[in-house]
Amino acid sequence: MLTPFTLGHMKTTRCSVFIILSILCQPPTFAQQPHTLSFTPLVFRNVSIINVTATDLQHAILPNQTVVISAGRITAVGDKVRIPDDSQVVEASGKFLIPGLWDMHVHSMYEGRPEFFFPLLIANGVTGVRELASTLPLDTINRIRQEIAKGKILGPRFGGVTGKIIESHSQAGDRRPEFDYVAGVEEARLLVRSRKEQGADFIKVYNWLPRDVYFAIADEAKKHDLPFVGHIPVFVTPAEISAEGQKSVEHLSGVSFGLSSREEQLRRELMESRSRPMFSYLDASVTAVETYDEKKAAALFEQFRQNGTWHCPTYALRRARAFINDSFIKDDPRLKYIPLSVRERWAKGPELRNEAAFRKVYLKELQLAGAMQKAGVRLLAGTDTGFGNFYTIPGFSLHDELELLVLGGLDPLEALQTATLNPAKFFEIQKMHGTIDEGKAADLVLLDANPLEDIGNTRTIAAVVVNGRYLPKSELQRILSEVELAASKK
Repeated sequence: MLTPFTLGHMKTTRCSVFIILSILCQPPTFAQQPHTLSFTPLVFRNVSIINVTATDLQHAILPNQTVVISAGRITAVGDKVRIPDDSQVVEASGKFLIPGLWDMHVHSMYEGRPEFFFPLLIANGVTGVRELASTLPLDTINRIRQEIAKGKILGPRFGGVTGKIIESHSQAGDRRPEFDYVAGVEEARLLVRSRKEQGADFIKVYNWLPRDVYFAIADEAKKHDLPFVGHIPVFVTPAEISAEGQKSVEHLSGVSFGLSSREEQLRRELMESRSRPMFSYLDASVTAVETYDEKKAAALFEQFRQNGTWHCPTYALRRARAFINDSFIKDDPRLKYIPLSVRERWAKGPELRNEAAFRKVYLKELQLAGAMQKAGVRLLAGTDTGFGNFYTIPGFSLHDELELLVLGGLDPLEALQTATLNPAKFFEIQKMHGTIDEGKAADLVLLDANPLEDIGNTRTIAAVVVNGRYLPKSELQRILSEVELAASKK
């Protein structure tokens, strides 16, 4: 059952007005209030810091700490820190401070989405994201992310963007707008070079790319120092994508095939049944989880570990699909923050005649989280939230994801690392992000309860600091109220 999202209580002054974005493709326009980074120090006094670099729960809490923030940076941390004159002091005794959270799989850069995504992410303490498919042009997206980084727009940092997904031309029947379809090797190589020129941070690959096209994309991406991420195509094995250097795998797609004692047979059957790819893929996935081979799993997980292959399971999305007709999904009170038109579309579908199959695969693959963590495979918290994906809610679903990772076998500290320290490592930005240390960017979340006792306590948000800007409880509540009102009219 979903735990209700609650905000902690904290007495403080009102923050400046939050910006609701309205973005058009050509050109984008912003209804915004410019924000200048404050040079008046903000101080959290007597707060317990969660040290996400700790290796065990016992040593992960640093009590009675003082944290000083100025001009968007953490300028001092410790138990004997001098508080600068004229500081805004927040008495945080009994509260817990964690690094800003990252959702490492979102789809926010579509027309009409940022005005809902940005405030919902920030109100939930999600101060950073990885954008893994969009329809807005890359130059538009990069301009928006630069304005966010400068503090001119209040929104999450975009650690990386991919642009459109690359898929085989043979799957282009409905021509989804977030896809680019390639007919062969040369076209794929040209597209990779184009993405590099346009400012993409990653290339995203998908399910039905032929072997020669996949390896051409990998080769061209490496030539241009452009990491590639995404699904594991049916024609390529999990072991091969790891050896080839694919940086991350989304949704554990295709992983269970590599863990099955019938891997070769399943892959052959999939290749022969491409006329019904969705259903044949699901059928094969059911067989794969039913034929799990522990020895194969140990060998593949070790390969993932050695090659640094990251995994972003997106359990929140997969749970919604597996239990889509259950009341705790369809009657989630947090749906009030989703535009009415989207809610109505969600309520009408999809018709999942094979819900039981989705459920079986989800519940079996949920157990992979703990096994992979124990084996040293690196994990990222992500939700695949986007209005095209049913019953995923920006910001809120990230907290669901953390709970599901714990349900799958991680301890609360390990789960918290998947949304803080691990994203910083993935992007190689540890010098500025991922922990609460002097000199780092001031992206923080103040909690009323200890997340290491119950990971659900990441929802007890008392305040958020994004790029040095302080948003107390009252401001977060106002943000959510404005989104709720806007959602009821769209």
